[in-house]
Amino acid sequence: MSRESRVGSLRAQRPRPGSVKSPADAGGPPDPGATVRGCPVSEGKSATGATPAGSGPRGDAADTTAARLFGVWRLVSTEQRLADGSRRPSPLYGPVGVGFLFYSYPNRMSAILADPRRARWKSADEPTDEELRTTFDHFIAYAGTFEVDDAGGFLVHHIEIGLVPNETGESARRHFQFVGEQLVLRPAPPLAQGVVDYTLTWAWVAPAGLTAGP
Repeated sequence: MSRESRVGSLRAQRPRPGSVKSPADAGGPPDPGATVRGCPVSEGKSATGATPAGSGPRGDAADTTAARLFGVWRLVSTEQRLADGSRRPSPLYGPVGVGFLFYSYPNRMSAILADPRRARWKSADEPTDEELRTTFDHFIAYAGTFEVDDAGGFLVHHIEIGLVPNETGESARRHFQFVGEQLVLRPAPPLAQGVVDYTLTWAWVAPAGLTAGP
C-alpha cells in the first residue's frame, strides 16, 4: 500500500473535533462493577479525559474509562480482514510490528508505530531518497489529546502534531474494547481498499506517572 493511499484513508476516516457521532454498531461500555488494576469502572459514564467538575486530579478519575487508558500500551499485533475472507497483518508494520501508545492525565496521548524490519541507512546523516521513502512508508507517529465516548464505544485522538503535516488538526476515531489487560482498537470506516475490518491489539505495560485513586 502506498503512503498516499494510507494517508488518504486516514484523512477520510478522521472527523473534525466536535463532529463525532456515536455509531450504532460500536462495542458496548465496560461491565458495571468491573475493576482494572484495582480501579472501579462505571457503566455509561463518558469522559473527555478530565475528571468531573469540582473533582480533584486523580481522585474521581478512577471512576472513568479514561482511567483505564492511563499508562503505556505496547503493540501486540495488527490484523486486517479482507473482503475475500482472508486475514493479514497490517502492510504498514508487518507481522512483527512494534509500537507504543501513551495516555496520561488529564487527556494527553501519543502514538508511535513502525515495521522493525526497515533497512538501516548507509549513512545516518545523509539517507538516500529511497531510504527516506521506505522509512516514511512504514512508520507513523503523532500526539495530541483524546476523548472517550462510553455510550458509543469509541475514543477519538485529536492530532496536534504528527509525521504527516496534513494530519495536524484532524481526528482519528477508534472503536475500543478492553480484554483483560489488553486494549483492542478498531479504526472506524472507511478503511483501505479491500479491508473490511482492522484491529490493533495493545498490552498494558505501565502507568504513565499516574496511579488512579486519591
